[in-house]
Amino acid sequence: MKSMNYYDLLEAFKLTGCPLCRLLNKDADHFLDTLLYEFVADPMIQAEFRKSRGLCNVHAWGLTQQRGGNVGVAILAQAVLDDAIAVLNSASGRKTASPLTRLFGQQSEGSLLAERLEAGERCMCCVALDAHEARYVETLAAASEEERFKEAYAASSGLCLPHFRRLLKVVDQAEARQNLIDIQTAIWQALSAELELFRYKVDPRWTGDPMGAEANSWLRTTEVIAGASSVFPSQRE
Repeated sequence: MKSMNYYDLLEAFKLTGCPLCRLLNKDADHFLDTLLYEFVADPMIQAEFRKSRGLCNVHAWGLTQQRGGNVGVAILAQAVLDDAIAVLNSASGRKTASPLTRLFGQQSEGSLLAERLEAGERCMCCVALDAHEARYVETLAAASEEERFKEAYAASSGLCLPHFRRLLKVVDQAEARQNLIDIQTAIWQALSAELELFRYKVDPRWTGDPMGAEANSWLRTTEVIAGASSVFPSQRE
């Protein structure tokens, strides 16, 4: 019996862009929405939120974009802020490091305080997406020799470079791996040809056909190289 991930991936192959990036962005929205509307008042979640000093930059701003989430954001943000204030208050009145301490290379009071303000855990949304991503990659690897999968893959925009690297690492069968390489190579070669045509057509001297689908090839290539926007925050890369 196929998992829901399998069918989600087949559907995502029908859309533009890397299917894994698309699904992970959807998963991130679902995670943030659930966090705001089901777990804001949970003491364990608030404690974890304090340990991680909130979410990473990408997901913190994503949280603010959730509809009607301003109160939930305020509750979670205050938990982090109050914890940071407590750290600062605990340091008030303490003596600064002596010149002798600095001479022997020991950390200054400022460095020690900065460390206490560092996140003790990773962004909880990033952790959740890591697990989702691993399951998607495993599903792709398991289906890599199926004709239905190969046809869907070949007709798609393919994977972005970061996700294709992840997939190659878990496909053990040489023949299956070569099939994936062949499909991905053909997709990227077609995109490269579009880029070449785009470069010709932006030249004022071009007198041939008007700009077509190749007009946004430079944007699509950016996604291929880096992954879709917001999918790889610094804590996940």
